Amino acid sequence: MPPINVLSSVRLGNAAHQRSKQCQSSEYSKWKFTNSPTFLELLEEFPSLRVSAGFLLSLLPILKPRFYSISSSQDHRPTAIHLTVAVLMYHTRDGQGPLHHGVCSTWLNNRSPKTKCPALCGRVQGGRMTPVFECRSPNEDHVYQEEMLEMARKGVLPAVPTACSCLPGKPKVCVQDILQQQLASEVLRVLHKEPGHLYVCRAVCMAWDVARTLAAGGCQAELE
Repeated sequence: MPPINVLSSVRLGNAAHQRSKQCQSSEYSKWKFTNSPTFLELLEEFPSLRVSAGFLLSLLPILKPRFYSISSSQDHRPTAIHLTVAVLMYHTRDGQGPLHHGVCSTWLNNRSPKTKCPALCGRVQGGRMTPVFECRSPNEDHVYQEEMLEMARKGVLPAVPTACSCLPGKPKVCVQDILQQQLASEVLRVLHKEPGHLYVCRAVCMAWDVARTLAAGGCQAELE
């Protein structure tokens, strides 16, 4: 969303002009982050706004690169790459505003097959692993729950520990909590006794939280 002072470069009606002057004050930040308006919503809020297509296009930001988790093994899919992409959809104004869609995830969702493929199958086929899945609630966004439970039933996975961050009446549980409280001995075995690896497939901030837990000796009791 560009600064509201771009409105000073175009013609406005009296009411819209007064509204734009208000938005140039300290109210702008509050209005911007509460509404997160798209250009269309901005034009709807200021109906007397007159802009050319060229002017509007000059304000569009350059799309930033997206970083998605690769969900396939090169050993089993040598000529293809499978991605795990969460389709972003959210309402602004604390859930009361219009529905917004993620640009890239929506574009991919509208053009890719609707068949859901187990995200971890590729890596599981490459060797033993214990996946730890983090979600808000198993009934809300545990997108591979059925596939992972089926792999556990068949013995492909030793367990399917899940960290739930938004269960009503229960404390928030993150991946690092599962590693520390349930998988301490497994973490030590993988990182200290065998040539194993620990992968974190999510935002960088989550990876840092996991790394800090390990560096702080979260599994030290098991080691001793």
